Amino acid sequence: MADISAPQAQALTKRVGTAYGFTQATEDHIAQLIYQTRVDAIIESYKACAHTVQTQLAPDWMPPKRLLEEQARIARDHAASVSETFRESLASQVKQFLASYQPTRAQPQDQGDNQDDDDDRKVLAGLALIALRAALAAHLANWMQDWLGWKAPQVAQVETCSGDNAGTTLFLDDLSNNYIQVGDNVDITTLAIAVVPEESSRDFCSDFAGNVYAWVDYDLIPDFPAHVGCIHRKLLLVNGVLQEMP
Repeated sequence: MADISAPQAQALTKRVGTAYGFTQATEDHIAQLIYQTRVDAIIESYKACAHTVQTQLAPDWMPPKRLLEEQARIARDHAASVSETFRESLASQVKQFLASYQPTRAQPQDQGDNQDDDDDRKVLAGLALIALRAALAAHLANWMQDWLGWKAPQVAQVETCSGDNAGTTLFLDDLSNNYIQVGDNVDITTLAIAVVPEESSRDFCSDFAGNVYAWVDYDLIPDFPAHVGCIHRKLLLVNGVLQEMP
């Protein structure tokens, strides 16, 4: 265990949080990335639904302002959550490191002069603290690389799937409200919604995965992703078939 007092450990943890934690600029950048990811997914899924029912959209179609504002708010909240999760994980890593750190101990040579011994001890204590900080910095560098390696894809997957869900729901809302007219070759009564993929672990999603619902019952289907790591989404079908985008 690191040979430092509790106040020293607290001070070190605070300094690490200040040095490594997300700045407001970083958090804002993450929020912008989340927002753009969600909006892109909304547009993609809405256009895919329009293709399925053979209706034309304006080339520059965009989601309504209210939905864009909602996505911006969600993006800010999620970015703040990511930042807070990082701060908490960082503090936990510092605590674990200090609990397991084994310093290399050296003893001052006894030269018969107590003042010299005291000076040597102070020098050694300073060197030990420098060594501890260097070891902690190396540990945190490895940890952050690992954390970002799984956290970034996790956030991207959740935000993309959430945007996909929002776009599909928006299209079905518009279809239900007669804002969208299906193509001449599409029988609206043959539209259905499938929850894919069929596979699911023994969790909430198992009650829905692989099921096909009449499109008019879309509001009875939960939003996906339903949990962290959820792989499920809703697809609009015609006659039980997915119409692939060109």
